[in-house]
Amino acid sequence: MKYHHSIQFPSLAKKGLYPLTTLALLLLLSGSILALDNKHLEMNYGPLISTSIDAPYPEGNVTKKGLVIRLDNKIFPAKGTPVGKGRAIRASRKLTNPDLPALYKNQRERSLGYLITVPKGEYSISLHFAEIKRKASGERVFDIKLQDQVMESELDVFARAGFEMPLDLVYKKTACPDGHIKLDFIQKSTRSTPAIAGISIEGKNFTKKINCGGKELDAFEADWSTKEYLEDPYTSGMLFDTELLRYSAAWSYGLMKFRGTVYDGSHGSYPEISGDQVFGSSVIPGWIPENQKFAFDPRDQASGPLPHTWARFKGFYAYNQQTLLTYDLNGSAIFDLPSTEKISDLSQAFVRDMQVAAVTQSYRQVLLESTSPAQINGSIATIIEDDKTLLIGIKGSDKLLFSSEKLESGRYALLLKLPAKTPLNYKIAISLLNDKDAFKTYLNNSTIKQAKDFQKMISGGSKRWNKSISTKGIIKQDNDNAFAVDEIVLPIENPWQSWMRPAAFDFFDDGKSLALSTWSGDVWVAKNLDTKLENIVWTRYATGLFHPLGIKVIDGLVYVQGRDQITRLHDLNKDGEADFYECFNNDVKISTNFHEFSFELHQDQQKNLYFVKGAPVKAGGEGFDTLTKHHGSLMRVSPDGKKLDVIATGFRAPNGMGISASGQLTVSDNEGNWVPATPINWISEGGFYGVIPTAQQQTTPKKRGQVICYIPHSVDNSAGGQAWIPKGSWGPYGGQLMHLSYGKAKVFHVLKEEVNGKVQGGVVAFDPAGGFDAGIMRARFNKADQALYVCGLKGWQTNGVKDGGLYRMRYTQKAISRPI
Repeated sequence: MKYHHSIQFPSLAKKGLYPLTTLALLLLLSGSILALDNKHLEMNYGPLISTSIDAPYPEGNVTKKGLVIRLDNKIFPAKGTPVGKGRAIRASRKLTNPDLPALYKNQRERSLGYLITVPKGEYSISLHFAEIKRKASGERVFDIKLQDQVMESELDVFARAGFEMPLDLVYKKTACPDGHIKLDFIQKSTRSTPAIAGISIEGKNFTKKINCGGKELDAFEADWSTKEYLEDPYTSGMLFDTELLRYSAAWSYGLMKFRGTVYDGSHGSYPEISGDQVFGSSVIPGWIPENQKFAFDPRDQASGPLPHTWARFKGFYAYNQQTLLTYDLNGSAIFDLPSTEKISDLSQAFVRDMQVAAVTQSYRQVLLESTSPAQINGSIATIIEDDKTLLIGIKGSDKLLFSSEKLESGRYALLLKLPAKTPLNYKIAISLLNDKDAFKTYLNNSTIKQAKDFQKMISGGSKRWNKSISTKGIIKQDNDNAFAVDEIVLPIENPWQSWMRPAAFDFFDDGKSLALSTWSGDVWVAKNLDTKLENIVWTRYATGLFHPLGIKVIDGLVYVQGRDQITRLHDLNKDGEADFYECFNNDVKISTNFHEFSFELHQDQQKNLYFVKGAPVKAGGEGFDTLTKHHGSLMRVSPDGKKLDVIATGFRAPNGMGISASGQLTVSDNEGNWVPATPINWISEGGFYGVIPTAQQQTTPKKRGQVICYIPHSVDNSAGGQAWIPKGSWGPYGGQLMHLSYGKAKVFHVLKEEVNGKVQGGVVAFDPAGGFDAGIMRARFNKADQALYVCGLKGWQTNGVKDGGLYRMRYTQKAISRPI
């Protein structure tokens, strides 16, 4: 073969390498098979993801506030397919090299690897490449891992062999003790999409050759179609409902299909489970006191958490690669640790290690649901439905008893009865395995987490994101302008490909560091915010939050307002990362509507917290889906987090608010149903602000609360939040109100006056040197440097051109030629 290159590598078997290594809850980009796109790696945001999900089974299995917990897949799939869909590419008809063999003329591009089923044994594996598309070195660079070992770091086929030149990499004596060949391609940048022409596998009594470019070709069989692929074959997932404290679903061979406004911009679609669901449970409480009716839902509107006297979600600990849930039953503490454990080469168990403090009364724990009742034999229950057998085992106490109860739907729930006044440590294991003896052996040999194990996990784990990222700010010249805007450069390029779309931020006490949340669910910390901005140091602090559009730093702790709850983040071991994600308050009622975000987070002098929630706008923008009593409301949470009150109603999509030093609240809203133009509302407790369907009153209100002004569409088509300039700062603007336009990417001065107790006014846009190139919506004044910081993103309609930005607007004290 002309122009053919062949490279051989030493044996993997001699190094004791086996392919069955765990893929952690957290998959860092450097080792992940998930490098799909530079901006769509929310699936990498371990240890979990918060979102609303409709699970496939059972019918109607909706989770409004849910944690998708990433778990290792302890086994490989029993079939071989490409990993990641990929696409076909072919060489130009006019080849530079007419002798290029046919195998290399068509390739699979953008695939993330292969999982290939083979008989157990040892093989020589050849990977066939040729660069037929990119015409320069450095344009397609990727790593190759075989059986979890890096074999090629930054492979550049063009640099190695040239354009349209074959390159074969040969790996001899590759050990396959479990019957699978695991091949990973690790993308190094957005443009460097991996591409492969063919794979040859040769063993003692087995040969397999694959034409990765498509059809059967000589001795090479056709590749699998693009419809047959695994998105995330090494991962399992469990979905925990933080309202009802139940496991809604568990599944293997994939994690999530990330759809919806946050992920792909679509309206009316939701993230979905990716993989094969093993079990699920209906929308009923996961824990039921013995004196309560079975499957009874005590909640108003079937939304929000269970009564606190019944059960209460407290949060979770992110410990190394695990997620430890904690909640209580009428004040009795519970630890609940989900995981997977290997039973055999072809089976695994979903496991919950439980520590339950003595409860005042007996509880029933709902485990799962089925179409037929369970067959109970002591510590093992068997469920047979259709063509599958589900085995459920309990280990740790003979005081725990299974029971099977019929639901109104006609299906059956499998329960575990817990005695009162008895502290318990036990394990629940659930597996698809039609071998009761093997399951019994596994259960007998398995270990149970003890109090000392849980105590270690609640003290803080090792760092997950060791690398910090430095950026250099951009200082803008004022050009004799009274105001200039500097850019706080974000860590756009980061090892985890976290999508930097700032949703909210707040300063720590020193004024030189801040916490910033992103729309996708991260929290980052930035330090060294000095005058020159020459070395801004960014570290990743938390992940997996549910649309965190508000943030507040209080006494050094970061509070994050998400769609599901206010989360208080604790760095238990002071290593710069959050270890405990505490549920400070999750009383807010939500639905699964795509549009009903919760915005902002502010604190008054009495230490109450405030946020404002949007209405469930239908896809297309007209009308609303089913409303809860919290939709379109401004809410207050008590300083201890135990009480939530509605203090104003009648909002549509209030992407912003502000609070003065005296506690005066302002809330903006966005045009649409009942909102003719952008208002800046002057809030009075108990007030109604224009949107009749979200008035939350028994009778239709006939008068709206005060509005400073309505801003025409041409001036502000989509509002952000407000901020007050402290008295004594910014010259004549001290004590004045500022308003942000998300749609126009502008800061406005609000010219407000009061006449006979009524507020009125207008707005005038600033035109600072530098300007803003992202839709700005959050503002905080930094007393340390006397500047107004603003942030925002490009998630829906805005003049901003960047995905996100963080800016510093400073007063230069130059002459002012504008209304004040």
